[in-house]
Amino acid sequence: MAPATSQATSSAGTVASNLSSNLSTPLARNGYALIKGAIPAERIDALLDSLGRIKRSRRFRFRAQGTNSFEAPNLDGHGNLRNSIHNPHLLGALPGFQQKVEAIIFSEPLYRCLHDQAGEGVYVNWQTMLFDRSVGTRNHQDSWYLDTDPPGGVIGAWIALEDITMDCGPFKIYERTNRGRIDPGAYDFGDLENDRAFQCDHPEGRCVRLLPAKGDVILWDSLLVHGADMPASDVKTRKSLTAHFYRHGRAVQDQPIKRSFSIYDHRQPATSRHKKILKAATIHPLLYSGLCIGLSAIRSPELVGSGNALTEIRTVN
Repeated sequence: MAPATSQATSSAGTVASNLSSNLSTPLARNGYALIKGAIPAERIDALLDSLGRIKRSRRFRFRAQGTNSFEAPNLDGHGNLRNSIHNPHLLGALPGFQQKVEAIIFSEPLYRCLHDQAGEGVYVNWQTMLFDRSVGTRNHQDSWYLDTDPPGGVIGAWIALEDITMDCGPFKIYERTNRGRIDPGAYDFGDLENDRAFQCDHPEGRCVRLLPAKGDVILWDSLLVHGADMPASDVKTRKSLTAHFYRHGRAVQDQPIKRSFSIYDHRQPATSRHKKILKAATIHPLLYSGLCIGLSAIRSPELVGSGNALTEIRTVN
């Protein structure tokens, strides 16, 4: 167990300044914010309708978020994807679906959420994820996987694609845990409520389970400990779209998993359909889809990479 004095590498003031100079916003003040009714329902309906139509497509191959492998759809008995989709906005072989994802991720409504909570500027999207069913997520800091240098400058955006209830396995955050980087081995992240060291070091780290409605957006910074519960049953879903952003011009930290090829170019991000949101993923979507289709057959280690326990933070029933 690491001593409490060694776990934080940046002060509360530094973390806040990474996001916004206006400490009156919930994101800057508390490390997270819930914005009600941000994404129009018609955009969400269009995305879910498109997803429903392409689940059995022969061209539907993608990198699975939980396993880091390239896979075909794995449907449960209710027709929901067990395997979550990493970077759905890059699946160029399915242009209708890709465009529906981009209509949310690179939209004025989502930009307004970033602008109002983190300040004026140009933001860069690092990666996106789509969850069709409820997936339990181990408590973690995003900073373990992707962050700016110095840390604390990445903003996560969790978009509810349906109304979320307690039995869906809700998204949860631990208040005031974004004061600095925490070592992944410092606590029992599977049971923080009963970890005495965590409770001693973070006496204000109350767990808050958030129940957003369809179209609501949750923003959080990369140092806030968060996760998601498992659902009450496999009938329940927690359909959501997640994206991560940082302010253009910020340096990013080295990645914990080294690969011989990267789809990201943080020095020269690509443009998107919104002039103030850029894309760190600069690979052509058709090429990316082709790689997913090919690698789903040969499972190339060159793009899957290798790492430690940090590569898997999600569990699926």
